[in-house]
Amino acid sequence: MQWCKEGREVQQKHVSACVFHRHEELNKSEYLCTCEKLTDVLHILELPEKHNITDTLTRTAETGAAGRATTSSMTVVESAAQLSVHGAISMTASYADYTSRTRCHTVENLTIEQCISFWKRSVIFAAEFILSATNNAMRRSAVVVGVFMIRSDYSEFTVGIITQCATRDNRLQPILSQFCDHHMLTRVHAELPLCAAHRTTTMRLWWEPRTERVTPHRIMPPMKVILEQHQKLQCNGIPCCGYGAVNVFLCRPMTSRLCGTTKKTLQSTNPDAFEKILLSTVDKGQGKGLKDDADAAILNSDFLKDAAYSSAVQKRQKLKLDRRQNIVILHFDDLSVVEEGEHLIGVEVEALPSYRAFLPALYGHLAPFLVVAREDA
Repeated sequence: MQWCKEGREVQQKHVSACVFHRHEELNKSEYLCTCEKLTDVLHILELPEKHNITDTLTRTAETGAAGRATTSSMTVVESAAQLSVHGAISMTASYADYTSRTRCHTVENLTIEQCISFWKRSVIFAAEFILSATNNAMRRSAVVVGVFMIRSDYSEFTVGIITQCATRDNRLQPILSQFCDHHMLTRVHAELPLCAAHRTTTMRLWWEPRTERVTPHRIMPPMKVILEQHQKLQCNGIPCCGYGAVNVFLCRPMTSRLCGTTKKTLQSTNPDAFEKILLSTVDKGQGKGLKDDADAAILNSDFLKDAAYSSAVQKRQKLKLDRRQNIVILHFDDLSVVEEGEHLIGVEVEALPSYRAFLPALYGHLAPFLVVAREDA
């Protein structure tokens, strides 16, 4: 079992392992630990190493009825009673990436006694699937990739299983029947609620137009990677939280090479690394004259309070100012290639390790362009 005391994730995608995360809020994800063996999972659940699903269900149900919600000494897997409202705990496969096929199936409105036993049973159930994927082919075709528990209200809990397969996959129904046991599924094929707000992030690419042709070893026109995220104004967080870096890479030709700064981190403390602009729904109409600020100017709805708007505008502001658009702009202005011919440049926005199971990586590419010899430019 691998523990992370500094909050840094220990995750190797070529090894099948169970990775636990804490979600103090549904849109946050904090790495806790990695279990590479079923005995490690049982240990943090404080269950005996020799078990079967039926015995575990009976034992944990008795524990819950007696009101003894136990946790590990390092509070890795918190009990239902320890979770804050809208807090969550998840366990996902180390090889799990969020894709368009990621769905969850939930049992909701559980009492604390029901949740304690059902959560432990669900963790073991999913762990057996995850750890049995011993090669890449099995990992790529895996159906069960995780489970989670949410405290949806003070006395109500939700436990869900995370799957990655087609809706009509004939392997799914037997798995769901085993998962829910004597409970009834409340939702099936639903969007995963963990980190859902960050999945509104989209990417656009902009390449500064130039009259000169691109030539080998010469700096190309500057490129901008524009990330946009829509969220409620109540969400106070870092724009594009959950995404760690933007990578620029050469797709073709194989004989060429992309030189310059090809990776920039989104959590950088350097204000010149990128621009951040926060625009509310009203800001879009009132801020047409605003320029991009290279010193990472942050524009938000607070400036509206100081503006001399009429009472009618203020009333409309209260109705419309429910969402804002975060814009992060990264500049790549020192790129060059070394060969002639048609080139294709791709861009990847990668999720942070603790968010990979909950956020999709974003991909895009510039339009293909021709690199010519200097004498032909």
